[in-house]
Amino acid sequence: MSGPFSSTKPFSSWSELTGIFGGNFNPPHLGHKTGSLGLLKQPGLKRVVILPNSKTPLRVGLQKNSWLDSAQKLEAIKILFESEIHSNQLLIDESELGNRNPSYTFNSLEWLRPKYGPIAFAIGIDQFTQFKNWFRFPEVLGLCHWIVLMRKPENKIENSRDTSRRSSGADRESVKEAISRAFSEGWLTRTLSDSEAGKTGGPNFETVHKTRLAFCETDAMAASSTEIRENFEKSGELDVNKLGSELLEYLKRLPFYDRGTNKCL
Repeated sequence: MSGPFSSTKPFSSWSELTGIFGGNFNPPHLGHKTGSLGLLKQPGLKRVVILPNSKTPLRVGLQKNSWLDSAQKLEAIKILFESEIHSNQLLIDESELGNRNPSYTFNSLEWLRPKYGPIAFAIGIDQFTQFKNWFRFPEVLGLCHWIVLMRKPENKIENSRDTSRRSSGADRESVKEAISRAFSEGWLTRTLSDSEAGKTGGPNFETVHKTRLAFCETDAMAASSTEIRENFEKSGELDVNKLGSELLEYLKRLPFYDRGTNKCL
């Protein structure tokens, strides 16, 4: 490891950090858009970089029904973020789309830090609960600060029967258990006070490498690319409410769409 992030620049403010919002984006959807842009307001990052990859390490065996090649994926992302990509607060970095190997976050952060400066890497709750399976864990914790996106309805999950609004694959109790395990395993070391944490809408912690890990509320809908693909395989239909009309029209022109709709006839 080239040295922990905190050894070069101690945490000062979320507004000094560039957020990295990475993923496979196959396809991108409105949940991605709301979740990434929301980081500009809470916790108030300086800018957000959308970082699509070709292969996600923990999902390599699951990505059998891949719809989009790299060029199509990039175009789909540009359509989704069409009104934001001209802003200096949102960038799309296509550097990893040409990588045929799985994109390990540790390796990505090694080149992202010199390019963008101090970083906060955004992940979902499912990824947080699987952190121990990540490449070069726990060293990877020292390369940047971390934001765990937490949907607002999760706070009322016990009183809600609307399963579409549940956090993707992990409920409130599993998150509490994962945090407790992290402390017992020693990679989370301290709970930060409200004055230290800033306004993120959730609890903040210090990692074993003195970097921050913050839970941040998001208005993003409970949508996943996998769910969109699986529903299409069954019904031959795409949900405009999860994709938006312009992206939906683009996807309908791609080869996978004819294959899927013909299969459902």
